[in-house]
Amino acid sequence: MVRNYDAVAEIVASSMISSYSYWMEHPDSVSTREIKPMLHQVLESLVKIL
Repeated sequence: MVRNYDAVAEIVASSMISSYSYWMEHPDSVSTREIKPMLHQVLESLVKIL
């Protein structure tokens, strides 16, 4: 078990919530095709340390 599991889990959850919130507030300025790979890369890097 990772020593900072709770902190990492909080970062992952917060990142997802913030991403969806931004997308819902700015649907015309965010291309899901462009943002999906970026979100995947960020979340994958966080999950790797778990």
